[in-house]
Amino acid sequence: MEFEESARARQLSGFLNTLGTWLLIAIPLCGMFFLLNVPQMIGWLVFNEQYMGLFLGLALAATFLMIPAKRSELRGTVPWYDIIAAAAGLAGGLYVFIYYPSIVNSLGEIAGERVALGCMMILLLAEASRRLVGWPLVIIASCFLFYALFAYIFPGDFYGKGWSVNRLATYLYLDANGIFGQALQVGASIVVVFVIFGEVLYVVGGAEFLSDFSLALMGRFRGGQAKIAIVSSSLFGNISGSAVANVVVDGAFTIPMMKKAGYPPPVAAAVEAVASTGGQIMPPVMGAAAFLIAEYLQIPYAQVALAALVPALLYYVTLFIQVDL
Repeated sequence: MEFEESARARQLSGFLNTLGTWLLIAIPLCGMFFLLNVPQMIGWLVFNEQYMGLFLGLALAATFLMIPAKRSELRGTVPWYDIIAAAAGLAGGLYVFIYYPSIVNSLGEIAGERVALGCMMILLLAEASRRLVGWPLVIIASCFLFYALFAYIFPGDFYGKGWSVNRLATYLYLDANGIFGQALQVGASIVVVFVIFGEVLYVVGGAEFLSDFSLALMGRFRGGQAKIAIVSSSLFGNISGSAVANVVVDGAFTIPMMKKAGYPPPVAAAVEAVASTGGQIMPPVMGAAAFLIAEYLQIPYAQVALAALVPALLYYVTLFIQVDL
């Protein structure tokens, strides 16, 4: 969403601002184009991997243009290495989008360009993950890569033959169980739709309605300002599923309101942060992990959302009790 990474994103200008804007526009348009089966309507056979390659290439390009490597970097400038990384990520995605139909019958073949592109995309994904999520995910993924390469040095049940760098890079880059596996499929086909619908609801005034509703519902009770923040964050979690977006949008008015009512600034920020985090488990739009659960377990997403409803309500009831005390 527009506000998701606003606190960390570069403030681009000129051509790069135009390019970044079009990349962000192209990602949901690309998703809707393929999810509505437009290629099939016009008689164009497209593999899922082609769509995901284009989706991933656009996402990597936007990430390297808009998210700096370090928080201390100047927000309005893009260093040369980020421009190269953005172009490389887009090229790696476009290679799959353009050439996948011709290589689908020779996925096991190890070719120089496939190995090079595979290694490049793995490194770019690791760096993009570090910028967006942090080191923990990169470290965990690196441990699995190390094991795949050097399984022969492990004892007992952990012993394995190990893979060569060439074969592992090719497999991860082109196989349906690698980069273009279920995690990316869920993000590119399901999560993107919910994000679009949530953004539409936000633009047409859904967030303001939820805030006004919370104010009318809780404004007259003891500790009403904190309870307004809790109710508003829980309702906004229904349409965002993102703790960061929840804090940015909801906290813009709930934190000043709590401070004005006499809450210490750290307490006001803590109430909003904890309430917004609950949006990750508040149906119907939860965090991306909920979609992965449904995909891996092969159960309807509605069943996952229903199972999360009671824990989510208990979470917010606990917050209510805490602020009431």
